[in-house]
Amino acid sequence: MADKITRDTGMMQRTATRYSMNDPSDADHLSRALRALSASLPVRVAGDWTGDALRRSNAERCRAILATVELSTDGMCDLDTELLREKGLAENSAQWIAAQWLAEHSALMRARERFGNGDATPGNLGRMLVATEEMGRLQERLWWRAGIDPLVKKTREALAVGKREQERAIGKATEARSVQAIDARPDWHDLAIIEAREIRQKHPTYSRWRIAGELYKNHEVSRDRMNKVLKENGLD
Repeated sequence: MADKITRDTGMMQRTATRYSMNDPSDADHLSRALRALSASLPVRVAGDWTGDALRRSNAERCRAILATVELSTDGMCDLDTELLREKGLAENSAQWIAAQWLAEHSALMRARERFGNGDATPGNLGRMLVATEEMGRLQERLWWRAGIDPLVKKTREALAVGKREQERAIGKATEARSVQAIDARPDWHDLAIIEAREIRQKHPTYSRWRIAGELYKNHEVSRDRMNKVLKENGLD
């Protein structure tokens, strides 16, 4: 019987279905899922290297992205960045990233052509590796930058930034509640001021910040908070 398991994927944990091959029903479900996955992949043609069909599909998507601002490549995928700037596009725009991806794809294909003609030098092989690595990085960046989450219809980057701001707001609210709880404790302000003046008498050259540093642990408040209280009570 199929069950749900948690797998680490990149920096996230995702729930996946695990099938039991001893169960005919599970085997049938898995077989149908694999057939559906295979049918969804781009079609390979004779002479393709591994991944060529997917890269062709990605290239079509990138050209479609450039077409949204009436730009196209000359077949070599070397698009002048000045044309992008004239369109008012920044380096973090989907069109700019798509143009970069196409440029790296072009570099890969040229290096592959040289390889087919016998150029197996470290320089040519290294350029192929660098191009494929950069294409993967750019594709991931495009996925975050311009990809729309199907559930909430917002870009994934916007969702990530929104979550960050939400966490910051929660942190600030928690800190505010902590300060309120500390301020509600009886007499801690008075005790801190008395102790601070005693320290100043013993060490006249101590700054308020240094005195706060000696007191904040005793009263379970931050050093900044202690310094503020001493200032408000005239301890210069």
